[in-house]
Amino acid sequence: SVPAMTDWLGDLAISPDGATIVRAGGPGGVLLVRRRDELAFSPLAGTSEASGPFFSPDGARVGYYANGALMAVPLAGGPPTVLTDSLATPESATWGSDGYLYRTMLTNGTEVLGRAEARAGAPSRPFTTVDTAAGELTHLHPEVLPDADAVLFQAAFRDGRRMIAIADVASGKHTLLLDGVRARFSRSGHLLYTTTDGKLWAVAFDPKRRVVSGTAVQIGDRIPATIVGPIDFAISTTGTLAYSTEDAGSRRELAWVARDGSRTLFDANWKGQLASPVLSPDGTRVAVALTDGARTDIWIKPVAGGLATRLTGEQHRTNLEPAWSLDSRWVSYIASPGGGNSGDVWRQRADGSGRAERVLRSARPLSEQIWAPGGALLVRTTTATMGAADILLLRAASDSQPIPLVASPRAEYSPVASPNGAWLAYVSNETGRFEIYVTPLATPGSAKWAISTGGGSMPRWSHRGDEIFYMDLRSNLVAVRVTTTPPFGVQSRRVLFDASDFLQPGISRRNFDVAADDQRFLMVQRADGTRSGQVVVVENWPEEMRRRATQR
Repeated sequence: SVPAMTDWLGDLAISPDGATIVRAGGPGGVLLVRRRDELAFSPLAGTSEASGPFFSPDGARVGYYANGALMAVPLAGGPPTVLTDSLATPESATWGSDGYLYRTMLTNGTEVLGRAEARAGAPSRPFTTVDTAAGELTHLHPEVLPDADAVLFQAAFRDGRRMIAIADVASGKHTLLLDGVRARFSRSGHLLYTTTDGKLWAVAFDPKRRVVSGTAVQIGDRIPATIVGPIDFAISTTGTLAYSTEDAGSRRELAWVARDGSRTLFDANWKGQLASPVLSPDGTRVAVALTDGARTDIWIKPVAGGLATRLTGEQHRTNLEPAWSLDSRWVSYIASPGGGNSGDVWRQRADGSGRAERVLRSARPLSEQIWAPGGALLVRTTTATMGAADILLLRAASDSQPIPLVASPRAEYSPVASPNGAWLAYVSNETGRFEIYVTPLATPGSAKWAISTGGGSMPRWSHRGDEIFYMDLRSNLVAVRVTTTPPFGVQSRRVLFDASDFLQPGISRRNFDVAADDQRFLMVQRADGTRSGQVVVVENWPEEMRRRATQR
């Protein structure tokens, strides 16, 4: 049993011969390795802050992303080396038999597929083009075919759809194959792919003609979700399949957690696929995103007790990331008609009266939004104006478009304004590692202070404005004491408690809030004592597919 991770690069890799499994998520971000004749995972020496593992074609090295670079470490032991550096944002990669690395890269503000020789300093060349006329936004998660003449990948669309596509490396032309999130090729002549509901499928696939045929058969379930969909599975050239699963008990519950880590249930009778709890500024209600089947809606529940009520209607299939207006009268959220984790900003009166209103439509879908003192709206684009993700500011509802606030060639996430409206806390990977920074909200870039020192995400301000809380890379909740009457300054940092037992959906998804007294935190935990997850290994998966097909 290992933790079910939610990294959008993927957390699992299997060697070509099927003998070794590598897993992200060890202490300090080390990779974990387990040979099939061993009983447990052990740390892979030389790795730290690593994610998105993948194997070299000969299985001798393990590639991974860390601190703004793609690295490789010998499986038998030895120091890691740089494959590709100066990445603007973490990217998943695949290592082709031609010696090239295939990955997502940023070109003219758009994420497309590119390739480069697997050596430091080798130039990267993009080879796909996003079909904007068809609504495509990005190309993600490449999987190079054995002959290295074509690449499977995910095409993400503005309306939230995700489809599996195949691109010709020489010409760059691509064809859509089927709905799905991530695909891998099996030498048995099949395409294995996940869908947004966490299921793993197999369908017959001809790599020469580049077409699928027949009826897909489900071979796995409960693949952990990430911010780009469920992606965590791998297959060896010998036909061994490995995939991560979340425990069958997917129900969650809210808990109050004190500064010493002690917890009390928010409501023992309220369980479900809850996420993103946010307390109203007046402290009387909590808004959450609750998933039920193919729908995700915003629900409101009184803090003092009482029934929860659904706020969002049938207009959109997916409603995420709730945020309260400063007067507690409105709840805004990210809405998408076709699913996915991004869209436009909408709002609804918290009492359910009236119709939902669109606050902001963006040419690049948004995935975060939060209100600042004075009524300004802080948002984050899913992809770049300048870099891989930018923070924008809508100064008033009468404005038609937001203005860039923090926009760089690097990725910025999770904006949140201080209670007095003077300061902006946010996440950036400008050093190659995600860290928390603070800058003046009125003049961003004129000055900047590092809040975290060893990696951080999900910042929240205290209501008094004298502390910033965040998650570090070891899943600790950290409190940073600051002074905000100019000049700004960091006074102290201390770990409050180990928060690894609570659900953390990703670097750009805040999954906790701070009580009005700044002494408790509202967090999401698994209900009913369920485990976090495990790795499933299937030795001869085509036989499993045939068995399941006969049961239909």
